[in-house]
Amino acid sequence: MKLTLHGHSCVSVATDEGIFVIDPGPASNLAILASADAVLLTHSHPDHVDAETVKASGLPVWGPADAVGLIGEGTVLRPGESFELLGITIQAVGGLHHEIHPRLPRPVNLGYYFNGVLHPGDQYIKGLHNVEVLLLPISAPWVKNSEAAAYARTVS
Repeated sequence: MKLTLHGHSCVSVATDEGIFVIDPGPASNLAILASADAVLLTHSHPDHVDAETVKASGLPVWGPADAVGLIGEGTVLRPGESFELLGITIQAVGGLHHEIHPRLPRPVNLGYYFNGVLHPGDQYIKGLHNVEVLLLPISAPWVKNSEAAAYARTVS
């Protein structure tokens, strides 16, 4: 398995069976979609999904209902559900987006946990064991450096 960062929170995961992309947003190099087999979305915020580009790619999409709704079709996931993709068992984890401001609504945020890798989207997801690679959010309006460091330590 090979992980590659394509900007912001967009990561591709290459396996022997293909490539899936997590959170292809507009601040990312979306050229990876041309060689991808699937897309996973953590949530519906526009920095995590370039809906028009993902739609145009024709790739199958998995994610929470509001994010899948931006694309128009796909597989809706809920926290706690697992699925198989390109030979990997992926667990959808999480709940709600980290609070940005008390007056802003918090969309469903799914993290993805697979083969010791955790992409938490925009939430500090707790309670997972055996995380070997944490794709830690460090650049967002809600991130506080001390909280990010503390979260990394709790995940080990």
